[in-house]
Amino acid sequence: MIFEETYDYLFNELVGSANVSTRSRDYQRKRLSRALLARSVRPYLLEASWINVAATVGEANIASTQGVTNPLIVLDGAIRTSAPAAIGGVTAQQGSQADRNSFELQLFRTAGNSRVQLMERFIKDEHLLTPAQAAIRPYIFNGRLGQGAPYPLTWPVPMRLMPNELIQVKSQVLSGAGTLLPAGSSTFCQFRAVMTDNKTEDDALIADLQTQIAMQPRRPIILQMYSDNAKSITFPATGLLQRTTAKTREADSHLLVLGYAALFARSAGLIATGMSELGTTCSPKWRLHSSNGHAFSKEEVDIACYGYASPGSFWTEFPNAFLLPKGSSLSASFSTLDAIADATEQRDNYVLFRCVTV
Repeated sequence: MIFEETYDYLFNELVGSANVSTRSRDYQRKRLSRALLARSVRPYLLEASWINVAATVGEANIASTQGVTNPLIVLDGAIRTSAPAAIGGVTAQQGSQADRNSFELQLFRTAGNSRVQLMERFIKDEHLLTPAQAAIRPYIFNGRLGQGAPYPLTWPVPMRLMPNELIQVKSQVLSGAGTLLPAGSSTFCQFRAVMTDNKTEDDALIADLQTQIAMQPRRPIILQMYSDNAKSITFPATGLLQRTTAKTREADSHLLVLGYAALFARSAGLIATGMSELGTTCSPKWRLHSSNGHAFSKEEVDIACYGYASPGSFWTEFPNAFLLPKGSSLSASFSTLDAIADATEQRDNYVLFRCVTV
């Protein structure tokens, strides 16, 4: 929508259509409305995860998201199973290509029978949730990436969650998983949602937004996260149980944050041993929040569930733009599910945010 708005305005300006002042006021009004919408409707992530203890056919698991005190509108979901370095009986190259998600799933809302449930029976996972592996899977064993799902599998109708209502995920391992679903691996189901913030409008902020819109044209901005005293996201050491933090610089002007790219150990090789969707084998998790008080999840969630599609379009889009006020920054805590293997996985990690000025 932002692209179309700006394109239409610039095209009309280029061809010199009449009513220049009216056209400019309309465009400024659209920019202000979009900024206020981004302030009130904020992106949020929910996650349910489980461990496949035996990974045998028919193994059942139940997992739930955590409760949130605000009502949510849930738009879609993604699923990912971690890729350990050794996948028994299968080469690392074959294992990294394999669709390790071999489940049938059933989703419930925990409000009881008074509300319509999402589904009555189990359904194959990729018919319900976007498989992260499809977004990065190589084809014909030549190392070319990104020949899978180019976007999240958005549901035809969003789902509303009441305050403290949970999404419960029931899973069963299907036949054919074989050794491609290793015992002890972890599976994550992640859901993109939006929450509303109905606080009283800040007159000073609105006036500042109006001033910026009148004075500055809309332009793209990229924000990158850095750990302290580093040029990337770095963990303190290799091995298990590593944690770190990182943040962006403070915004010089009011920004709309549209999405992000997570590039973890991408230089480790196209099909490194046990390579996961990010290139790293440690399955990093994160909890993103902004310095003006919004947290994008209640807990640290898997960063690779929403895989990117190709080198040309690897941005994970937020369901709605997020307003980052001038002087604010984005920061996150990071941890690892599995061990960091080497110095590349320890230091060669990047998260970049695609933004535009309001």
